[in-house]
Amino acid sequence: MKNRLIRLQDHCLQDGLTRYDSHAGLIGDYDPALYTPEQLKTRFSAEKFTDRSLHPYRDSVSFALCLLIMKKRSDFSALPEKFRNDPILKDSASILAEVQKILAVFLKNAPDPDGRLKWFLEEPKCCDGNGTFFSSAPLLLIEHYFANELPAEQLAEIRKVLKNTYAVFEKETHTGSWSYVNPTLGAYTFSALLSEKFYPEQFEKHLAEFEIFLNFLTNEGIAENYTTTYLLVDTMILLCAANVTENEQLRKAAKDFLDGVLFKEAAFFGDRFPAPYRRGYNGNYVTKRYDFLPFLFGWGDTIPENDRDPFLTMLTVMSFSLYLERNEINIAQEKQIPREITMQIHPDCHGQSYLNEKYLLGAFDQYPSRDNIVWQCVTVGGSGWQDGPVYATFENEAQTSLSLRLEAVDADGTFRCHPFEGEFTMEKLQKIYTWRSFPPEPKIRTILKQNQLLCLTKIDRVDAELRKLGFSLHFARFNGEVLDLNGNPVTEESAGAVIIRMNDIHAGLIPLKRVQMHGSSLWKCAGFKNDFRIKRKENILDLMMYNLDEETAELCTQNHVFGGFFLIIEQDCSTEEFIRKMNAVKISDESAKNRINAAIDLRDAIRTVKVETEDKNLEIIWDHYPW
Repeated sequence: MKNRLIRLQDHCLQDGLTRYDSHAGLIGDYDPALYTPEQLKTRFSAEKFTDRSLHPYRDSVSFALCLLIMKKRSDFSALPEKFRNDPILKDSASILAEVQKILAVFLKNAPDPDGRLKWFLEEPKCCDGNGTFFSSAPLLLIEHYFANELPAEQLAEIRKVLKNTYAVFEKETHTGSWSYVNPTLGAYTFSALLSEKFYPEQFEKHLAEFEIFLNFLTNEGIAENYTTTYLLVDTMILLCAANVTENEQLRKAAKDFLDGVLFKEAAFFGDRFPAPYRRGYNGNYVTKRYDFLPFLFGWGDTIPENDRDPFLTMLTVMSFSLYLERNEINIAQEKQIPREITMQIHPDCHGQSYLNEKYLLGAFDQYPSRDNIVWQCVTVGGSGWQDGPVYATFENEAQTSLSLRLEAVDADGTFRCHPFEGEFTMEKLQKIYTWRSFPPEPKIRTILKQNQLLCLTKIDRVDAELRKLGFSLHFARFNGEVLDLNGNPVTEESAGAVIIRMNDIHAGLIPLKRVQMHGSSLWKCAGFKNDFRIKRKENILDLMMYNLDEETAELCTQNHVFGGFFLIIEQDCSTEEFIRKMNAVKISDESAKNRINAAIDLRDAIRTVKVETEDKNLEIIWDHYPW
């Protein structure tokens, strides 16, 4: 692991030197296109923009920490020559001078009067409170490990800034949402660390709160499970706790959670992107993780080049560097194939994953959670835009993935999908469509038994002018074949059960009955459909299960519309054998109206779907009125 860590350090140093703006004394080139034009207008000061904007403080202080850690190595022979000869690395004095320059700019501009720390140089005031804990982490590590490297006056200023952030974190321990894990974990962690350092009379209280929150996450579930991005953020926070504290109880609590919860999850998936996923920022529907943990832990041999947040990587790599100076990482190497895991997101929501040699299949059993996950974006709430509640990845030549997407086309022809598609920008944080009176409430129920998945879908409270609405099975990077149950290529635009052949992997998909919204009203159902509408373009395959699919917009007001599908996957199976397995599948889909003056028609009734295959039975009973 030591040699891999050195390679990661070099990788991070190159990133920092590449993006360092020596004129500003900060890291630059943070792409403003992440933000909408309106956000750029209201959040930032135009007069502060340069051709190197934006300049993030978190990244800059992390780079200062990186330089201090690299200074201890004194050997940069592994770096490419253009970086090795950078004047910043000329000698120890040059490194220290640049560190002090970065910190001086940060200390002058980042703090707000209330103790919060801004994200960017271009911000006139703090707009995102998460910048406080992201910048506090590297600043704490610098103060703790490298105090003797800094001028006394600058060190005193650092301690003043850190001390002032205590009130910010202490307040957030009372106001933070326990389902919004990373900033809440940051609030409890930094309240404990800062009170230990500056307000020792408050430390025992904050230590107890820190342990209570970790126990809650362990026992009740982590709403940010199944995410490479926030698993890395939570890892960074807890590494900071273990690195900085002098209290053995706090260090042990952080270390136990890292080893027993976060690293255990990481070990299960190895180098594969989690399925299902929460808050994944996975608009390219990748099959492989894009963070550095697989490389560090030996599950992969290359450092990812498509890192979506290289300075979160830098901060976490440097935190690991300090952590491993006096700690070992206890992480089990998951070698069993196939393997499966169930992890709790909330008492009413569990992630289920089945990993085989050539595919990974995962789903949330009840999504969204009633209490702590919202699908729809009403303001900035809701995470359906970045969640993959049903997701599968394939180890075929094309590295195909399968996403269950909720899709809509507004009256004006605007297409949107959850989870979002493409590179992330703030414009992707959007509601699925423009509604008249209230947002829709999409929901799914699943049962996963190894390689077989039954998924029921539902959308409650539709009230909008729409052209299209419903769920779709979206295959990215698809170069396979679509066959019918006789093994013949499907050439029509719609079909019932289909077989997807991808090299030596077969996936069988059967659509379930779904409500037809066109012609339906609150008191009358116009009928049902039970086919896939097939659309293939270049390397994309969509099997659409829309409840509404019209070329012109119509006003839709519906209480419940539903649908669903069944999926079975086999590897190393002949097409003839897989056809036999598919033809043996039996499905019943029944609805029972068992209320007085309640169930208007089958849309309101209790739905029971049963699937019988050669080796398994799956069943879901869904009452449309309770959550």
